[in-house]
Amino acid sequence: MWEEVKTLPPEQKKKVLCEEVEEILILSCIDGMNRTIKGFPTVSMREDLRKVVRNRPELEEFSEDEILDLLLIEILTESGETKDELKDEILRFTEKEIRQAGEVDIPSIVNFPTKGETFRDRIERRIQEETLTPDTLKVIVETESHRCEEDSAYRSAKQIQKKTGLTPYKLWNTMEDEKVRETHYDIDHDIVGIDEYFETFDGDRARWPGDFDYAENNANCRCWIEFIWI
Repeated sequence: MWEEVKTLPPEQKKKVLCEEVEEILILSCIDGMNRTIKGFPTVSMREDLRKVVRNRPELEEFSEDEILDLLLIEILTESGETKDELKDEILRFTEKEIRQAGEVDIPSIVNFPTKGETFRDRIERRIQEETLTPDTLKVIVETESHRCEEDSAYRSAKQIQKKTGLTPYKLWNTMEDEKVRETHYDIDHDIVGIDEYFETFDGDRARWPGDFDYAENNANCRCWIEFIWI
């Protein structure tokens, strides 16, 4: 991307870069939305159960309902519902219904300002200041792309919540390697309600990765959230 634009005049450089970055961010939004939609247990779970059985011959003696019961045990520990109540509730929606419910407004996510700036503002400012380099462009693209994916995943879960009436919990995940910053390692595997914040020991908080108030907690973040539906 950089090699193609580095010699262009400022206005043309901004136009080309913003168009290319926007395409990347749109794809990130789609990835986040699809991750949430695919993670919701719909009636297609029956097909997944058949795959589980094929890969684990020792389960062949169990019925689909019995295998589903086993998969729901951990969720039931958190909820007060019986297995039959929960099973009927989460499996009453078709995959098509959830996909339609989980669609999000992608342009609003892509163009959402953080710290008062959209991704376009950041690129334009760097060009004007003559501080846009391959490294700074890489940070902008990766940070914004990550924000879009996680924001999209979160908004998709909120949409599905409206459709189903179910209340999901959010689980924070890190890459669990030496690059994970201490503030994120501290909340690894924390679980909070869909509308609650993950709080770090430095006084920062976020509803999803990329939503922190402190820029240093957002830049180059690789964490992600997943949803537990009960």
